[in-house]
Formats: sequence, structure tokens, C-alpha cells
Amino acid sequence: MKEKTVSINSILLDVENPRINPVREQSEAIKELMEKVGDSKLFSLAADIIKNGINPSDITMCVEYRTDNGKKVYIAKEGNRRLLALKGIAKPRIFNNAKWSSRMERLIYKAGGIGQAPKKVRVQVYADDERAIMDHWIEIKHNGENGGAGTVSWGSPEKSRFFSRGKVANVTMAIMDWLKGDASISNEDREKVKVVPITTLARIVSSVPGRTILGVEMRDGHLSALREPEHVKRDVLSIIRDLTTASPTNPRRKIINVSNVKNTRQIEEYLAQKFPTHSEEDRIAVPVQINTSDIRSGGLANDVGGERGNGRLSSGSSIGGPAYLRRRLRQVKDVASNDKIKKLVEELCVLNVKSVPLAFCIVFRSLLDVSMTNYARKNGIPTGNAQGAAASFKALAVECKRKIISTREWSTGAPLNWINDAIARLTGDNLFSITELNNLVHGTMQIPSVDIILTYSPRIIPLLIALNGGNPPEEG
Repeated sequence: MKEKTVSINSILLDVENPRINPVREQSEAIKELMEKVGDSKLFSLAADIIKNGINPSDITMCVEYRTDNGKKVYIAKEGNRRLLALKGIAKPRIFNNAKWSSRMERLIYKAGGIGQAPKKVRVQVYADDERAIMDHWIEIKHNGENGGAGTVSWGSPEKSRFFSRGKVANVTMAIMDWLKGDASISNEDREKVKVVPITTLARIVSSVPGRTILGVEMRDGHLSALREPEHVKRDVLSIIRDLTTASPTNPRRKIINVSNVKNTRQIEEYLAQKFPTHSEEDRIAVPVQINTSDIRSGGLANDVGGERGNGRLSSGSSIGGPAYLRRRLRQVKDVASNDKIKKLVEELCVLNVKSVPLAFCIVFRSLLDVSMTNYARKNGIPTGNAQGAAASFKALAVECKRKIISTREWSTGAPLNWINDAIARLTGDNLFSITELNNLVHGTMQIPSVDIILTYSPRIIPLLIALNGGNPPEEG
């Protein structure tokens, strides 16, 4: 076997691909594969390739042939679905189907021309006498776990832990880690924590009524308690007992089974009956972030985090003071021509962010909204659909970004990086995203961290300057 980088055009689909019935022509292989895999799955793969590139953990396995005129071609024995997606991105008309081709063209257009499929890919080429070796690796990948030799799929706990570390903050697994590391829990409860059906527990704890009544949420990738942590722990353990203890009326069933909490209404009824005395008096003024590593050593962490996932500010972050933030905001006022925007900036500069962080966030959210809507209308960017519904603020932010970075001043170097970073703050899963700002405006419990405001709001300033027609500032 040898690895090499070859042109996508020189790789052919396998007409004897196990996914499809044997065919004779490439056009037939394309049609059969699309129908077998499903066009939705194929286009989902293509969209991911456009956005993120080719999965580095996957590699196309080929055998090499020479045509009658001596030209080398490669038959893909592993990776045909990925190859078809790459060929479709490079040449949408390859599908010979107007619907599929148009869909691929729209996919590429929405990507703004970025992330086009590479013209060459890395492949493994096997000689004829190495076919048995290649077939072994293909079997390992596609024929299940093979007693552990193949790919071992993740179960619900593994998936939840993985996603809780990154873009999806999983409150259930954070609670489980917390409880497993708490030495104060009785041995009986500890055994119940080990065997509780996680998916059923997640239905309850991760639901809106579950998070609200229990008083938990994820902030900065940490579990945060909106009530006294000991009270939260007491109530979660009580739920776990219901899920793991035999019913007194039917020993073959638990006190609470998945059939009892199938939807939000049932969950809300169960929790209301179980915790009828919960009240707002139990709430604490500032949410406590529970760091499971600190729990294991017997203490509570209440440190400030940034991006979700690691619970810490990135090493390159720095927290400026209110004076620095006011100076940056005045740069927006200097370039703005809209009187309302100027007034919003003036009010932000007057607000003492340390005394009234919530008010600051609400006005800052308004400044973003007005600036973005004003920019969109000036530049012909739709702010709603044909039915009159308002466009998603996140979607509008991305569309405004595309227009901004198409201008010469913001298209390269540091200015481009500043805009990309600002959009990442607003549309990502972090504590200054549009989602979090909306939660601050509409939620009844959320209180923003002053340090988070001072760290992340200045990083939005270049976007606000661009939205209001200004050139890049000297600093990002």
C-alpha cells in the first residue's frame, strides 16, 4: 500500500460498491448511490465538507488501473459516498438530475463561495496482491464492533459527555459527574447514581421545567446552581431514587418510568407534585458555578469562564475596565449617522457596567439590533421572509458579515479577523452570543457577569463600527 495525493477527477466510483446493485457506467453508479444513501444524507455530508473540509480521520482506499492510453485511474473501494459529495461540489451537474444539481448549487451559493471542494485528495492505493489487506480494513470499518476489533459505538453516556465538553452543554452529564465526585453522598445513593437510566433522567433534568424547578443550567461549560447547591443535590437525588426504586404497587416497575415523563406536560406535573413547596425564596442572587474537579476536593468554584466547553477564558483574552469599554463604544458613535444609534451609545457610556450589568446588556443588545437592521436595509439584505416574519437575528448577522467582508477595507488581515471573531461571539455557544443576550433580556433568573461583559463586548465593537459605515479602527 502507498499513500499519494491524486486529482478527484482521476478517482472513479466503484461500480461494484456493496451499497448498490452492480452497474456498468459511472452515471448509473451516481444514480444508484444517491437513491440508496438518500439525497438528504448526501447533501448533509456535502454541506459539512464545504464548511469544515474533509474529515481527516477518513481516507479513500483505492485500487489503481491504467486505461488503454496508459493514463492512471483509481477505483474507490472505500469512501464512495464522500467521493460523490466531493465530485458534486466541484461539478454540480454531475448528478444529471436537475433537482439534485440545483440543490448542490444552492448549497455552494449559501456558503458564499468558501470551502469549495479540493481538487486533490489523499488516498491509499492498494496493489492487486494487497486486496485482502484492504478488504480487512473495510470490514473493520463497516461490519460492526467485531468483538472489539471494529469501531465501538458510543452509548448515551459517552455521547453526552463528549457533547458536554464542546458546543452542546449537557446539564445531565454535568450533574452526574458532580454527584459521582461528591464524597458526602451515601453509599446507597451512590449505587443508585451508577444504575439510573440516563436518558430518562435527561428527559426530566434537561427539560425547561426540570432546569427551572431544580434551578440548574450550564454556564461557561460548568454546571451552575441558581439555588443553594445542597438543595439542588437533594432534589436530583430524590428524582434518581424514583427512577431506580421499585414501585410499591408493582415491584416489576420503578416508581417513575419513561412512560410517566414522555413529554413536557408530564414532566412538569411530576415535578410540581414532587416539589410543591419550591419558591423563589430559595433562589440565590448570583448563580454558583459548580466545578466538578473542585467538588471532588470538597469546595465550590465560582470563577469566571468564557467559551463553553472549558470554563475558562482563553489564554489570549484580557479583561479591560469600564473606561476602556466606554472609549471603544465612542468609536461607534463617531462613525454612526443614525440618531437612535448615537443615543444608544451615549446611554451605554453613562451606565456603570459594574453596578447595572443587566441594564448594560439589554441596551447593548438593542444597539446590535438597530445597527444590524439599519445596515441590512441600506444594503438590500432581507430582514424578513415573504410571509413577513422577521429574519433570525443570527441569520441576519451572518448575511451582514458577508456584505461587510466583501468590501476592501474589511476583507483582509486583522479587520477580517475582527469581524469573524465578532460573528463567532454572536452566533456561537458562548456567554456573549445572541442566544445568551436574548436569555438575559427575556429570562427571569439570568444575571450577567461583569467580567464577561468587559471581556467580550469590546470584541463586538469592530462589527458595530462596520455596521455603521466606519473603517477599521486601529485596534480590534
